[in-house]
Amino acid sequence: MEEQKPNTISSFQKAQNASITPVPTRSIALVPKDRQQTEKIDFITNGKIDKWELRDAVSRRFAPIVTQMSGKERGKSIQSCGRYVLSKREGVSYSEKGISGVALCRSWFCPVCAHKRAIELAEKLERGIQNGLIDGQQYKFVTLTLPTDVDVSLQQALYAEALRLWKEKMLTYVKYEKRKSQYGEFAFSSSYDITIRDNGTHHLHIHGIAQAKNLPPDGILQALWNKSVVKSGELYARKLTPKKDACYIDDIRADDTRRASQYVAKYLGIASEVSGGTALKKNSSITSMTFGDLLQKLAVQTPLKKWIRSYKSLLEAFQGNRWTQIGRTMSKYAEMTEPEETSEEEEEVESISISWFSANSISSIRGASSKIIKEMKKNPNSPFLKKVRATNDELNSIYGQSKHFSNNDWERINKMWEETFGSSSKWWGYGVNDGEKNTS
Repeated sequence: MEEQKPNTISSFQKAQNASITPVPTRSIALVPKDRQQTEKIDFITNGKIDKWELRDAVSRRFAPIVTQMSGKERGKSIQSCGRYVLSKREGVSYSEKGISGVALCRSWFCPVCAHKRAIELAEKLERGIQNGLIDGQQYKFVTLTLPTDVDVSLQQALYAEALRLWKEKMLTYVKYEKRKSQYGEFAFSSSYDITIRDNGTHHLHIHGIAQAKNLPPDGILQALWNKSVVKSGELYARKLTPKKDACYIDDIRADDTRRASQYVAKYLGIASEVSGGTALKKNSSITSMTFGDLLQKLAVQTPLKKWIRSYKSLLEAFQGNRWTQIGRTMSKYAEMTEPEETSEEEEEVESISISWFSANSISSIRGASSKIIKEMKKNPNSPFLKKVRATNDELNSIYGQSKHFSNNDWERINKMWEETFGSSSKWWGYGVNDGEKNTS
């Protein structure tokens, strides 16, 4: 289940285009010892990863905030995903499908947003491939790697430069006058993927879908990638020698369109991993894990320092850098078929409305949002949800007309919701410093 967009405009668009009502900032102090959470965080329900629980357990506590040279801060949106109420008047709505009325971070590293974006983008890519195949386009699935054991920030820079050079070389090759009519326009949609070694270091690689009327021979794609890797290394004073399979290519055949969705799923590797997927580990001699595995190692009260470092350095490397790029030709073919829209009758689900100040408090309680969603799916009129509605109504009768809230007001609001859920608020503040002190 995922957080739902408002009916007319997405939460992300509203966050960008409208005046957002930010939740009042409160300091996240350490939870007193009598309220400390010492058990492992329960983010798996019936064998499935709870995206909201995992976001609370990891993003809230460890997502880094990077200050750029311009003074602009990046990373706050990941920490606060789902906590900024878009409208004080409308508040927040919970249903079995998720939560609406809150701003989302839209990050590929967020357990909630990665899942949401993966669904949207997978549908777009599959439409693009299927329509392109009908129109005579040719597609190949490409995996690009370069040899390096440097830190992830430099890896990202090397890959970005090598990919830029490779696409330039490919465009030059197919647009050469004597080949132009043969190959047509070349396009490439790409996404990073990652494996993480047991010592916390990273290995980036790129999955992509190459597209043209007739794609050049595999040897050309591979030779031009190898040249781009060497050139990229020179720019950063690194001698890079590409391995034999640095550019691995597989066909997406017109006579087997069912395979398209499989390629799309692998193309969006990190999104499925964040949502609980498992990546294929080709080299059994090296112990490695997916980004999703890393999130699970962080979803404990005091994770090891090396996992915190690994997570933060990865997010810092991609602050301001794109994780996924969709080619214009792919987008053009995807837009030829409109995505299927569910009927209004199917979209109508029972929901529970919560005031903006109560939503602020609920978002601070471990597992609270997830519990409401689960209960809405089981029984919208359960005793627990009746208690939630009663608490919301009581607080509305006290603070519904208030424009200003004192610290005592917030303490009272928090205490009432803590009693409703039987759990403390601001829980993620505890354990961060301890985690940093853990041995690696």
